[in-house]
Amino acid sequence: MQAVNPREGAKAESTVHLKGLHYLEALKTLHELLLPSTYLEIGAAAGDSLKLADCLSVAIDPTFAIGINVMGRKPALHMLQGGSVDIFATRQLAGLLPNGADFAFVDGLHLIEAAYDDLVGVEANANQRTVAIFHDVLPINAEMAERGPVDRRDKGTRDWWTGDVWKLVPIIARHRPDLRVAVLDCQPTGILVVQGLDRRNDVLSRLRHEILSEWRDVRLASYGIDRLYRETPLVHAKDAAAVIGVVARGRF
Repeated sequence: MQAVNPREGAKAESTVHLKGLHYLEALKTLHELLLPSTYLEIGAAAGDSLKLADCLSVAIDPTFAIGINVMGRKPALHMLQGGSVDIFATRQLAGLLPNGADFAFVDGLHLIEAAYDDLVGVEANANQRTVAIFHDVLPINAEMAERGPVDRRDKGTRDWWTGDVWKLVPIIARHRPDLRVAVLDCQPTGILVVQGLDRRNDVLSRLRHEILSEWRDVRLASYGIDRLYRETPLVHAKDAAAVIGVVARGRF
């Protein structure tokens, strides 16, 4: 199940593309495996991932730009326009998802403080079976992982920006070793799977200032992209069922 490190033998400045399923195809597969009763999405944008859900759904985005049918077979869809941190603070989700979100997908602002706060917010609205997915955690070169614009050597990916969401992987490893994590080799820039969330656990919210102060200014160029890949529990996207421990299909 463990994927071969795609950067093995590559130069640090090289761009090495991931070979797994496209992340939307992987999300579709996860919906089919999990058959969740409730779904939470942060960063719905144009709706390409939101349309995959067919259960009660809540979508959060500061500026929705939906141009497709995202309702599908959903019994209800609540679209909350605004920043995720502000919406978490209102506790609207407690009313809309009183039993938590069975499945969550986060594709918000690509800065570690935003991704960190979304992890805290998702955990506060989780249940014991929640599967949470975070997009863009595995940049394929260090340039796209900068917090702001930089001159790009790799012109083929110059419009790609993962920001520093990658920091979630080492942060969770250090501060929440109780969580079950894996990174799927999804194209184009990987997805992080997090399980074992516990809404009673306040470690991340309590240590927020300390952790973000330590990590905010760390650059992937100095941390080392090869080090990130070595430390990342990388798994083939085709093995998603094994990652989430599905033994039989059926709604939660």
